[in-house]
Amino acid sequence: ANASVVVFWATWCPYCRRLMPHLQVLADEFRARGVKFYALDVWDDGDPVAYMKRHGYTFELLLNADDVADAYGVRATPGLFAIDGARRVVYKRFSGDSDAEVERDLREALRRALQGPAAAD
Repeated sequence: ANASVVVFWATWCPYCRRLMPHLQVLADEFRARGVKFYALDVWDDGDPVAYMKRHGYTFELLLNADDVADAYGVRATPGLFAIDGARRVVYKRFSGDSDAEVERDLREALRRALQGPAAAD
């Protein structure tokens, strides 16, 4: 299995709106390396399908993902995780990180995850 990125988001969430373009940059950058990006829509009464289409986002969209958010312990949007091929969480966004910091840190985590297990010291 390859690495994947999971974002819990909602159409009404202003931080999500600002973050999504940065995630699309990474989705485009890592697509050829098999990284999948999943957008899990939560706590939403908007139209996430129309929103994704309007903005040209290519993430795999999952609707009504409130239960999954609970399982991940996500209490607020956006919740953002990167998971490596061994299903370990290799990145988690903390609130307060800027969009640019998130993009940089997530890119670094994905690069490391795609290199495979590091040699033991």
